[in-house]
Amino acid sequence: MKLRYSGVAVTAFLFASSAVVLAQGSTSINAQVTREDADDAYHAMLLFRENGIDFDNDALSRVVRDAHDTVVWMRSRFAGLPVFDHDIGYSFSNRKIDRQPDPGKPLLLGGPPPAASSFPIDHRPDIAPEAAVGTWLAKVRSEATFAPDYEPPKEPDVVLGFYDLNLGTEKAAEFRLAWRVLPAGGAYPIAVVDAKKGDLLRFDSGVRSAAAPAAPQAETTPQAETTVETLAGTWAGRTCGDRKYARQLTLRADGSFDATDYVAPCPRGATCVWSGIVHRSGTWRARNAGLIELFSDTHASGRAQSLPAAMGFDRSTGRLHEATPGAGPLCEYIRVKDAVSAPADVK
Repeated sequence: MKLRYSGVAVTAFLFASSAVVLAQGSTSINAQVTREDADDAYHAMLLFRENGIDFDNDALSRVVRDAHDTVVWMRSRFAGLPVFDHDIGYSFSNRKIDRQPDPGKPLLLGGPPPAASSFPIDHRPDIAPEAAVGTWLAKVRSEATFAPDYEPPKEPDVVLGFYDLNLGTEKAAEFRLAWRVLPAGGAYPIAVVDAKKGDLLRFDSGVRSAAAPAAPQAETTPQAETTVETLAGTWAGRTCGDRKYARQLTLRADGSFDATDYVAPCPRGATCVWSGIVHRSGTWRARNAGLIELFSDTHASGRAQSLPAAMGFDRSTGRLHEATPGAGPLCEYIRVKDAVSAPADVK
């Protein structure tokens, strides 16, 4: 089986005294690069060069920018391998890197790079990429949302890297050498397979189950009024998807809202050039019992992700969510009572 491995076609996987040999064929890149993507990459490279920071184009994840502010997100790497689901953001204001007050180092968004002690010593896989693909395919076929004889239209992408077993928890990072398998040019279904033992560490079909919203109704109906009374209050969401920081949303019964993005809060007692917090406001309305719409009065900032245009409300869990089924992570918000700032458990 010919697999797409880190952008290079892998035609052999041989073991020799526990060492791995990858016979490489011709490079194959299927992703389409738009003019906007190229402009963003060039803009990011110039910013890094102007501020004396080394720039690795292969590690570039995404660029968020406006006329004055830019955040360049770079994929973390360790020992030459990618660190899955861990991007680091560099914030620039008027082409100058935002820095910490002491000792003046760049202000990094999304958390500091993982400590070397959290990674395994042995970086050589014992499981072949073909075996990892087999584990991925078996799991996909076992899911009710896929056919039992499912076959990917193209050979899947297989990447060797590091996966944090404690991702999304308050525990210290604990990385495992792993294969990440996903459809060529796609994002789901995705599997992360232990490259030493072959265990399935993570699987996400990409399918989000949620009740379909009721038909839109006028805001003056009793159902809409009940939704306003139910949802008015403060809600907090953890880091989710491309948003690498906590967000707090306050919905008021008068139809106004405030949104606070805790991108990189300035440490208490420190003096910072930027507070690290982005505030936005606007109005909201209930379309029906399970759907509300947000109308922001504030222009988007290059430092923060855009606000969702609509949010769903799940009565069974009592939570808000900002993603529709099948559109990526179901970023949920929990209610916060009498909150003054983002609670510690969602920062």
